Amino acid sequence: MKHIKKIIMVLFVGCLTLGLISCKKETENLASITEWPEFELTGGSFVNLAVSAESFVDPGVSARYTSTGAAATVTTTGSVNMQVPGLYQLLYSAKDLSQQWTIDVPRNILVTNDLLTENYAGNYTVKTVNGFQTGTTPFATKVENLRAMLAAGSTTDRGTRAVTQMIPGQLGWYMFSDINWQASPMRMQFFDFGGGTFQPTPTSSNFGSIEGLIEYDPATQTFTIFGIIPEGVNAGLTWCAVYTKI
Repeated sequence: MKHIKKIIMVLFVGCLTLGLISCKKETENLASITEWPEFELTGGSFVNLAVSAESFVDPGVSARYTSTGAAATVTTTGSVNMQVPGLYQLLYSAKDLSQQWTIDVPRNILVTNDLLTENYAGNYTVKTVNGFQTGTTPFATKVENLRAMLAAGSTTDRGTRAVTQMIPGQLGWYMFSDINWQASPMRMQFFDFGGGTFQPTPTSSNFGSIEGLIEYDPATQTFTIFGIIPEGVNAGLTWCAVYTKI
C-alpha cells in the first residue's frame, strides 16, 4: 500500500500567542500596585471543532476581581470560520482593577475536516542526522541534502524522547520534547490538522527562533522534523531529527 506523506511548512514570522497571557502595556512590577481579573473560559483555552456550515458559537468567558468579587467587562476580538479548516484565535480582554491597564487571554480554536481521534503523545526513539547545513543555500535544497544523508544511514541514535499533549487529555496540540542534535534541549510545539498533516508553532531556542517542516509517515508512525534558524548569528543553520513511536 502506498502511503503519502503530507508536508506542511510554516515560517515563523510575527508573534502568535498560544495559551499565554499578554498585556497591551508593560506589566512588569505592576502586580504589587494593581489587581488583574481572573478569567474563566468555558470549554477551555483550546478547542477542536469539525468543519460545519453552522456559525461558531463562543462557549463563553467571564472575569472577576478576587478582592471585590465584581465582574470585569470582557471584550472579544477575532473570528472563526467554521467552513475552512485552520487555526483560529479569539482574544478576551479586560482591564485591571484600577482600569488603567489591559490584559488579554487567548482561546485557540483548531477547525479540522473531522474531529481528531488520533493521539500522538507517547515515547519515541529518536535519531538525528550527522551534521547540519549552513549558508545561504535555499531551505528546500538543504532539506534534500539532509534527506539524502538520512537515507544513507548517516545518523546518531539519541535514545528515547517524548511527544506530550500541551493540554492533558486534549487531542490536537503537542510538543516534541527535544529536536536538537546537541546536548541543549530544543522543544517544538505543533498542531495536528488531521490526515497526517502537522503544523509547527513558534518556538524559541538557545540558537534563535525556529522555522520548521514536519513530515509524517503513518506506516511507521514516524515524524521527520527539519529545523532552520532564519536569523541572527546562526542564520541558515538547518538540521534534521526523526521520531519513531515505540
